[in-house]
Amino acid sequence: MITFRDNIAGELAALGILATDPDILQQALDATRFRVVVDFNGTMQQAAMGWTAVKNFERDGGSLASPFPPSRICSGRSGQSGWLPIPG
Repeated sequence: MITFRDNIAGELAALGILATDPDILQQALDATRFRVVVDFNGTMQQAAMGWTAVKNFERDGGSLASPFPPSRICSGRSGQSGWLPIPG
């Protein structure tokens, strides 16, 4: 998808397709979104490995736990506290 998106521009004229064709634009957006999802998946896998290491350390007798619960990092509607929203 990414390779197609990055290399199709040179072929469009020969094919008689405009670069502003809705199908071409949508494919480029799809490829970009796909890349973001794949990158985010890698980030989450790395984070999971880090949390697993902390869990195993604490399970085996180490102590990294804070005596306080995690703090909320953004405010919700009407001043209610809430977690950071997932980008959509």
